Amino acid sequence: MFEEPSVPREGPLRNSEPGVNWYIQSTRPEAVGDRRAVNEWYSHFLDNGTALLSRLRSTDDVNHHQAVDELLVHHLLLRGSIAVAYEESGRSPDFRLYVGGDYIGGVEVASLFMRNDWSKEESRNGKLADQLNARLPVGEWFVNFEIIRWNRSPSVRKLVSWVAKTVGELPPWDPSSGSTGLPSALYTNGAVEISFYFLPRRAGGPVGPDYRIVGISGVLGGWVNSKDRLGTVLTAKAGSRYDLRGRPFAVFVSIHDTFCDEDDLVGALYGSEQVVVATGASIRARDGIFGNSRAFPEGRNRRLSCVFAVMPGWSSRSADGLAVLRLDNPFADSPFPEGILPPARRFTEVSRDERGISFGWTACSPEPQGS
Repeated sequence: MFEEPSVPREGPLRNSEPGVNWYIQSTRPEAVGDRRAVNEWYSHFLDNGTALLSRLRSTDDVNHHQAVDELLVHHLLLRGSIAVAYEESGRSPDFRLYVGGDYIGGVEVASLFMRNDWSKEESRNGKLADQLNARLPVGEWFVNFEIIRWNRSPSVRKLVSWVAKTVGELPPWDPSSGSTGLPSALYTNGAVEISFYFLPRRAGGPVGPDYRIVGISGVLGGWVNSKDRLGTVLTAKAGSRYDLRGRPFAVFVSIHDTFCDEDDLVGALYGSEQVVVATGASIRARDGIFGNSRAFPEGRNRRLSCVFAVMPGWSSRSADGLAVLRLDNPFADSPFPEGILPPARRFTEVSRDERGISFGWTACSPEPQGS
C-alpha cells in the first residue's frame, strides 16, 4: 500500500503538508514503523473496491485520518479471533462481527477533530510558518509569532525581508545580564498585524534536519467546546440509521482534538458535571448521550451498548499497546460482548440504589501500556 520511499527524507513534515506524506515520503525511523504497521493491517483487510485504500492515500487530512482510524479498529477487532465484515450493506455499521457464522454485534467508527474555525486558523498559521522556515535559515534566534489581525494574506517577500532585518538587528543575547524579557517586534500593514518575539538559540548548538527558525506559530483562543462536539458526533452514530439485527452495538471513537480530554468524554456520555450547592455533592446533568429523562425514562440511545475511545497522540507502530477506553451505557438493550476489544480502563457501574447509579473508572487486567 505504501512503498518505502526511494529518496531519503529525515526532516519533519511541514505544517501545511498533508498527513499522508508521513507514510509516502518520510524515512524517519518512526515513519518506517508506522508504514510497516499500516501495510500489515491493510494486508488483512478485505477492501470493498479499494474504497478504503483511496481514502488512506488521500491528501485531505480528514479523509486520511478517518481511514487510518477504521483500519486501526479492524486490526484491533481481528485480535479477538472473530470474523469481521466491513460495510456489508448500506445499513450496516462499519464492522459486523461473527463467531462461527453467528452475528454477535456491530461496531461503527467515529473520529473527532479540532473545531473547524481553529483548524482553519492552525492551517493559516502553519502556512505562514512554512514560508518563513523555507526562506530564513536558523541562526542566533528562533522566531515565534502570534497573529493579531489578518484581513488578507500579506506579501511574503516583504514580510520575510522585515523578519530577516529585525532578527539581524537584535543585539547578542547575554544570559548573564539577568534580563527575563525576550525581544519582540510588531509587523503591521493594511493586511495584517503580527506580533513577533524572539528566543535565543544556544550558542554553537547543532542545526539538523529537524530545526526550523519558527518555534511557535500562533496561539488558538476561544471557548473549548470539545464535549459538545463529541456529543454531536456520537449522537449521529448512536445506531438509529443502522440495521443492528437486535444485537449489541458499539461506537469506537478516535479523538484527534488535542483539547478533548477524558472529562469531556465522560461528560458527553453521562452528562455535564454539576455540584449541589446545599450539600456539595457532585451529580450529572441529564444532557449526556447515556442516561434517562422524563422523555426517556428507560434511558436514551439504548441501542448503543458502549463507546470505545482512544485519546490523541497514538501511533500506528505502537497500536498493539494502545490504551483503549470503554464506557458502558447503563440503560443499553444488551451489553457488548467481553473480550472483543479489551480495554485498558473501563468507565462502568460501581453501585446502584434508590438514589441512582454511580459510575467510575476501573483498571482492567492485564492493562495495555499507552502509546
